[in-house]
Amino acid sequence: MAMFDDGSYHFLCEAFGSTGETAKSKDTGWADVRHVVEYQAEVASGDLLEITAQLVKVGNRSPSFIRCITEVARNSLPPLKVLASILIG
Repeated sequence: MAMFDDGSYHFLCEAFGSTGETAKSKDTGWADVRHVVEYQAEVASGDLLEITAQLVKVGNRSPSFIRCITEVARNSLPPLKVLASILIG
């Protein structure tokens, strides 16, 4: 799950300009309120993985997005994670 978290930080920065520094300066942060994970394949140690995210909808304070991990060499899709986050602050 840590890879999904790292991917989320990149996505939130690109989509909303949210970084660790802006969160500290504005006294805000993100909290995950919903996770749905569908395991579709095993991921082996050393596999080259790519994490992508797509914004699904934006509520008043809660963006929902889908993140996917792709195993690059096989172009396969291991776990799919659906996430809803909320901006706190």
